[in-house]
Amino acid sequence: MDEKLLDFEELFQIFKKLWWIIILCVCITTGLSAYKANKMQPSYSSKVSIFLGMNSQTMDYSTVQQVYFYKNNMGLFKDMIVTEDFYEDVVEKNKFNVSPSEIASCVSFSYAEETPIMYIQYKSLKKENIDKILDAVALEFVERYKEVVIDSSPNIVNSAVVSTAYPNKRRIIIIGFIVGLIAGIGIIFVVDYLDDRIKSRERLEKILDIPVLGAIPTQEKEFGKAGKRYVHSRKNATIGIS
Repeated sequence: MDEKLLDFEELFQIFKKLWWIIILCVCITTGLSAYKANKMQPSYSSKVSIFLGMNSQTMDYSTVQQVYFYKNNMGLFKDMIVTEDFYEDVVEKNKFNVSPSEIASCVSFSYAEETPIMYIQYKSLKKENIDKILDAVALEFVERYKEVVIDSSPNIVNSAVVSTAYPNKRRIIIIGFIVGLIAGIGIIFVVDYLDDRIKSRERLEKILDIPVLGAIPTQEKEFGKAGKRYVHSRKNATIGIS
């Protein structure tokens, strides 16, 4: 069949017949989303800001050049300071009951676009000692920065404060519902597209573009016994005549 002809009445009949596919898909995706949402735990994060400036005399002399210099080299300074033994020193100096690799996986660095300010952020599913660990990381970074950049005067702008981020469970469930609804509708359209059977007289008239004068239905049914002969017919077989 080269083209599938479809109107609103046929579309309604298709969805009326296959509505259970939509219900099934919605139940599956919504159930999985609810299960995943209930398993999600809150996350904890904290951030400190460090001003990577020079001393006051140098700042008075060339403030614009300083901002441009640090904006283009903060990433280089970070790579020079945060080496393999950086987090090991943080753990050893502060006696933290956590591995250096775990701290490294939770810490991230970012930079301001127009000012020489570096942000150090710590994210974890464990709330214990986040602020203390982050403050220790910031102090260690400042100490090493002074060794790398001569005549520098970095300052920690703010101390670490822990904030809690709760997962939006309702949004996850709603997304699961919408995905199931779209998937169910899509499956129904695919099933109908792959079904090339002519199920009604109106459909046959649309395809052939000529009127159908009559139909001869036959049913799989035993009408009676006449001597030794039996009369049978087949069910759901329709012959169109035009």
